[in-house]
Amino acid sequence: MSGSLFALLDDVVALTKAAASKTVGVVGDDMAAGAQSMVGLAPDRELPVVWAVAKGSLLNKALLIAAALLLSSFAAALIPLLLSAGGLFLAYEGAEKCLALLGLGHDDSEPDEASEEEKVKGAIRTDLILSAEIIVLSLAFVTGRPLPVQVAALVAVGIALTLCVYGTVALLIKLDDIGAWLARRSAQLLQAIGRGILAAVPHLLQALTVGGAIAMILVGGGVLLHNLPEIADAAGLGSAPRDAVHALLGRLDGVPLGGLLADFVAGWVGAGCVLTAAAALRLLRRAG
Repeated sequence: MSGSLFALLDDVVALTKAAASKTVGVVGDDMAAGAQSMVGLAPDRELPVVWAVAKGSLLNKALLIAAALLLSSFAAALIPLLLSAGGLFLAYEGAEKCLALLGLGHDDSEPDEASEEEKVKGAIRTDLILSAEIIVLSLAFVTGRPLPVQVAALVAVGIALTLCVYGTVALLIKLDDIGAWLARRSAQLLQAIGRGILAAVPHLLQALTVGGAIAMILVGGGVLLHNLPEIADAAGLGSAPRDAVHALLGRLDGVPLGGLLADFVAGWVGAGCVLTAAAALRLLRRAG
């Protein structure tokens, strides 16, 4: 009995490691997007907001694990479509933030109570899409295994990555407090390190603001490119879209940052479609 239990645990650990390694890119984008969403909060509200978003992330993953297992068993063809819709949403959110940074949109980041609530909701919405990508990527490693192994591995990945992402986000947004504490120490080296941290924090937060927006576009574009061939096949469009995507990625394979460039362009194309559709709807409403 104990031997089979240890074998089961070994299987779960191995699958969890493999799935986590596959989702490193998405996790990095999740960290950037999560930290960016916390910019502008009052210092005493930073950790409570991170905790609120982390709890929302855990709930997202719990619901997504159940949905992913059900979809993979009964409606696997819907997964690419749902992920693509999420990719469009992410790309649109990132594009809106980029346009706001360029002064071409609106920026509602004032740190009042309503803004804090919107930040939490927005961060949890963004996390939902990124968590869906993480869970679906992880699902590929556990498909075909016994159901208890699938559930245990997906739960382990979800908890581990949530702790990693929001632990890092909490550290990033409290760097100024850490710097101030070091600057008050008696040792000159610690004081110098603390002053360096304090000087770097505003630039880091600004970089995270830009990086978080770009991360959303990159992940959204990557999701769209990855799922376009399957959607085209399901729609009966033949192999042309799949061949076109594979040919594009093949040509960019030897180009430095070629894959990121493809994701970025795809993200802006998807965001442009959503922005155009949203603008058309606004015009129709005004005309009506």
